[in-house]
Amino acid sequence: MAKPANFVVEDSPGGGRIVRLSGSFVIASIGDVDGQLRDVTGPVSQIDLSAVDQMDTVGAWLVHRTAKFYAADITGFAKDAGRLINAVSGVDAAEAVPRPHVSSLNHFLAEVGGGVVVGVTTLLQFLGFVGQVVKAFFILMMNPGRFRWHAVVQHFDMVGVRALGIVGLMSFLIGIVIAQQGAVQLRQFGAEIFTINLIGRLT
Repeated sequence: MAKPANFVVEDSPGGGRIVRLSGSFVIASIGDVDGQLRDVTGPVSQIDLSAVDQMDTVGAWLVHRTAKFYAADITGFAKDAGRLINAVSGVDAAEAVPRPHVSSLNHFLAEVGGGVVVGVTTLLQFLGFVGQVVKAFFILMMNPGRFRWHAVVQHFDMVGVRALGIVGLMSFLIGIVIAQQGAVQLRQFGAEIFTINLIGRLT
């Protein structure tokens, strides 16, 4: 049965501390060693792996991260453990991705081309909409019986009469905000009396 992962902290003769790991540093037996290593106080100069029996990728990552956090040296590791630690340290290294070079001319042409494409697309969509409206108008002129008066009256009622309440409420609230903000600004010039005129013109 694999021994659970453990460690002890000893004072180094040259200053700092030595963290001596022991047991099996595999995912099944690491337990709470990660959190305990984070709680080690004081400078750590060395992490000794001479008493480690087994180590997998998770254990190697834990050792590498702890050594990197404390800026400590890793010593006493076996050949396989050293290979795992080197592998995970290579993954941890940030790889610089070169930024592609784009000349100013290419950037300018791309911006202009994108704007032209958007403009032409918008124009075509607008012309298509106008064409549909004109087509529907001429079809309606040729066949007046297809005009749906009931639907038109219903829409007038929905967007007109039934909208008076919400439109009035919005106008009232906007007027309150304009009155409050306008009075504060007009007070600086002694013109608070014109707040009513401001509300009347804007709302």
